[in-house]
Amino acid sequence: MVNSPEPVNPQPVIDANLAVALDALLAEQSVTRAAARLRTSPAAMSRTLARLRRILQDPLLVRAGQTMVPTPRAQALRDEAATVVRRLGALLTPGTGVDPATLHRTFTLQAADLASAALAPGLLELARQEAPGVTLRFRTEELEAGPALRDGGIDLEVGAIDHVDPETRVEELVTLRMAAGVRPGHPLTENP
Repeated sequence: MVNSPEPVNPQPVIDANLAVALDALLAEQSVTRAAARLRTSPAAMSRTLARLRRILQDPLLVRAGQTMVPTPRAQALRDEAATVVRRLGALLTPGTGVDPATLHRTFTLQAADLASAALAPGLLELARQEAPGVTLRFRTEELEAGPALRDGGIDLEVGAIDHVDPETRVEELVTLRMAAGVRPGHPLTENP
């Protein structure tokens, strides 16, 4: 006889919007003001309060005359809800830019010898002036740079790129026109 595995209780789906609504409701102690704060309708906020009441198994806000007052459970949750919302805001806010002057890191750049010779002096001088804690390492170009770039072996590749992986960001630095010199009468000068 084969024993079937015991059913696993799935983790409850967490709706971060409920934390934001709880924070607004507890801070404002008013469905109307909480709705205005979150730019939603009082009816939608009232439905959210009903949902929170079911989930938390507490009335949270109860009417006392013309106002709403928090229950003891709501008072206990107030600071935690505010902290969660603050942390969610920090988590979902774009990070600040990097200050090159305080950056301490080594960057590995891969380029053909000609490109390295052309780029290195200017990049080294720029790094010295604006990012003194940055070290630039130059590596000669390999035939298959994609894996090294994708795997973190190099940070930047400069060169002609035929194929780009979806996760690789590409920017055109310069377009070069190639010219060649040949002797008069060379087969390349004849029209095909």
